[in-house]
Amino acid sequence: MKVLMKQPQIYHFQLTILSKRGVIMNIKKYNLALDFMKNKSQNKIVGRVGEIQSMLWHINLSTDETTQPLGDLIPVFYAEIKEGIFVRDDGSENNSINILDNSNGIIEYKPNKRLFAKPGRLKNCYFALEKTAPSNEVTLGPLDQLVERTSTQSFEIIVEKDAMQDNVELESFDPTINELKRYLEDHLGDSVAISTQALQNAEAAHERMDNLENQIDDNNLITTTLSAVWQKYKLTNDDGIAKIFPTNVTKLSDFNETGYFYVDSTAASKLTDVPLAQGFLLENRKLITGNTVEQTIRYFNPDDGEECREFSRYGTSTWRETASVLGSQIYTDNSYKKTVIWSGSSYFLDTHIFSWDSVKVRNGVLLEFSRYAPGTGVLDYGYIEYFFSKEYLVRNNNKATWLNMPGSTEAAKKTIRLTPTSVSGDATNGQAPSTSYALRAVTIF
Repeated sequence: MKVLMKQPQIYHFQLTILSKRGVIMNIKKYNLALDFMKNKSQNKIVGRVGEIQSMLWHINLSTDETTQPLGDLIPVFYAEIKEGIFVRDDGSENNSINILDNSNGIIEYKPNKRLFAKPGRLKNCYFALEKTAPSNEVTLGPLDQLVERTSTQSFEIIVEKDAMQDNVELESFDPTINELKRYLEDHLGDSVAISTQALQNAEAAHERMDNLENQIDDNNLITTTLSAVWQKYKLTNDDGIAKIFPTNVTKLSDFNETGYFYVDSTAASKLTDVPLAQGFLLENRKLITGNTVEQTIRYFNPDDGEECREFSRYGTSTWRETASVLGSQIYTDNSYKKTVIWSGSSYFLDTHIFSWDSVKVRNGVLLEFSRYAPGTGVLDYGYIEYFFSKEYLVRNNNKATWLNMPGSTEAAKKTIRLTPTSVSGDATNGQAPSTSYALRAVTIF
């Protein structure tokens, strides 16, 4: 075990105690379940000042309640003794850490007696998984060599006072305060009596402080029965604000923690499966079972509400945009924009058929014609357009429609047939005088 100070100064301790039969004493056995993602642990260790090799901790490591393999990482124990001083024990000097099952993250730990040197509460205690780089024959401290490190939730160690600490052994096991006072006055005089009274006052004050601290701590703990129907996970932070999104996530479908999260533009730029590469508010919701989440993304503009957009999906399915002013406008523009089906020049015979998707026709079809000189080609004048509404396409489905061509003294015309999904010409369009005009473009709206 290593005791580290802020400077830092490092101390090494090694201790092995055998009973009369030569067996290491580990009478108190604790089972600890420690998670790398949860914020608070209900685990609590209780010991007493002066205990030596009395404990054995059996630890199960997990990440979000899922077994955490150790791999090539080394388990290390940390505890903050008081402000400015902490201990670090990787088990390399006294074999205090034993890996029972690497694949399932199960280890055993024999705590050092230095943890039980002083009464009080050690609240910042945890295990970490670490990986160090080779020293390359350069003398470095253990913390300077770290290249990978992650830590579990904290748990608490309560060190109770030993009866022998700062007390005098009496022949009678049941002395009163007055008997103890007379004993001290008879043996050590008035000065010790005064000191004794001061110690008694200090002990009483210390006890009151301990009671107060216990009451405060106990108010933060709820029994399992009372909390059975409580919400265990926070949907927001303590102030009701969206939680911070992790910066190491590259696929949003891999992130299944429930709640509300703010994803800034930097984190959003790393995600490969989001609709837009800009900051957004994320809402994750889980069903009754499983880890698959329903996700909702909200892109917002504080200056223009019409630019706010919302997308939803379940698991890894395709994002679906919900109704919004901007989204509806974009959808409408994309769905019903002007589309040129064909352009060129054609007599428009019965073999000439031009088709389209009826869903994309909002208003109707526009046909454009111009003058044509047989043997020469199209002429750049005499243009005319005929528009046919969507209702006309349905009402006169595949019926012959005559289109008179302007500026013609020979009564030139074109015969066409319209359906909701196509338009075709006629064989008579290739006969004079109809050959003096040609179809130039087919456009849907």
